[in-house]
Amino acid sequence: MYLSLGAENLPLLDDFADLVICRNALDHMPDPAVAVKEIWRVLNQDGALFISVDIGGEPTPDEPTVFSVESLQALLQEHFDVVSLADHHPPAQRRTTP
Repeated sequence: MYLSLGAENLPLLDDFADLVICRNALDHMPDPAVAVKEIWRVLNQDGALFISVDIGGEPTPDEPTVFSVESLQALLQEHFDVVSLADHHPPAQRRTTP
């Protein structure tokens, strides 16, 4: 099942999902901790979360939350075991297609 919706109030049962992909969204939320807690609620015990978010920069009206590697890791570690963290990719808005 694919749902494209806000992560702050997911219309799913507890322990429902095997995988949640949150791509370039957390930095667009004024309180990403709400979304992370909600994602944790809907993931089953063996579920996995993939997050992609820009690191660094300045807050803007569209991207009010700015993450460092450390702040993102701290946010995620409240509910998840961080298995892999990579910060060597270019920001989403600067990527170009070949």
